[in-house]
Amino acid sequence: MVGPRDMARVVFLSLTVFALLAAVGCPKSTEPASVETSELPESLPKVTAYINVTTGCQKSTIDLLGEAQQQYSGVIDIEIVDFGDAGDGARRWQESGLGCMAIVFGEDHMVAWDDNGKVKVVDFKMPPGFNWKLEELKEALAQFAAGSLRAPTAEEAPKVQKLEPKAIEAKAQAVKQDDGSEAGQLIIGEAAVLTITQPAGDLTPVQRAEAAARAIEEWTSGAYKPEEMNVEKSGEDLQILGGDTLLLTVTEGDAKAAVMPLAELAGKWRNRVRCNIVAINTGSKAVCND
Repeated sequence: MVGPRDMARVVFLSLTVFALLAAVGCPKSTEPASVETSELPESLPKVTAYINVTTGCQKSTIDLLGEAQQQYSGVIDIEIVDFGDAGDGARRWQESGLGCMAIVFGEDHMVAWDDNGKVKVVDFKMPPGFNWKLEELKEALAQFAAGSLRAPTAEEAPKVQKLEPKAIEAKAQAVKQDDGSEAGQLIIGEAAVLTITQPAGDLTPVQRAEAAARAIEEWTSGAYKPEEMNVEKSGEDLQILGGDTLLLTVTEGDAKAAVMPLAELAGKWRNRVRCNIVAINTGSKAVCND
């Protein structure tokens, strides 16, 4: 039989245990605590720049984006997707369906904002110097960070500016090789782009470089787009085309002299020519790596 003293001890012990549990924060329930939606962190507005970083042509654009990422840290998120990496970046770019370089604000590469009382519409597709300028990218990033950037209306979209690409000056010069023979060096603007060491058919290396220079000037004298430069097979050779204009033929002799596969050399020469053309149009000092 439990007496009054025993009952008192039980009550005392129960109260002591309860106090200890309360002191260490023992949960009252095994159910998870609910979190208000407003307390969850929101993702930042996203800028996705699809750029072929590998060529080095877009250094000015990449530098600007890097500065903006620091300037607007915690306000907007800027990601550069390198579609020249032959890996995940290339896959994401292909899945985007863009087909060329583009900077996407949220889901739009064509955007609008108020510019001193007027609506400005810019399409950030293609490299800078064609549809847009670096100064406009800087302004668009500022507008995006301020929440003032938007997609253009159906009436505004046709007003997007189109920048005319510049005509390119190209020439060739003879350079002496170690064996005393002459090679042909292709010059675009002020940059030595590539050196042709082998003859092809009746043409010497210098004549081949001269023909390439004339073709580049002819192609860029009209409406042209750098992304229209392609490499196509022609018999045993590969041709570098600007649209429908033959710019340069790459032969097995060229590949053997360069100690690399024909397709690799053709791609290398195509990228160098295109990179320097883009650099001239953007006014940038690009380092046109292979």
